[in-house]
Amino acid sequence: MKTEGLKLEGLETEGLKTDAVPQGRPTEESETGHFRFDNAEVRRRDRLLLEKYASGECETGLHYAERSFARTEILRLEILAVSAKGKRVK
Repeated sequence: MKTEGLKLEGLETEGLKTDAVPQGRPTEESETGHFRFDNAEVRRRDRLLLEKYASGECETGLHYAERSFARTEILRLEILAVSAKGKRVK
């Protein structure tokens, strides 16, 4: 995993909005995204998974999930925009 670079430095100093000018490219490109933490959504997801795959043990599963909730970190990354470039080969 790369531990240095313009984009990573931008994340540390500017947050999740970074602007980078790729080497050899005259245009500036912008990347935007954000993380969202929603405990209610995580609990709802847990309930739905337990109801689907372990319906007879749903309450027990929710009990264990609740106990481990403080030790678990769930992130939801919402990608706001994606751009790409391609080259057509004949």
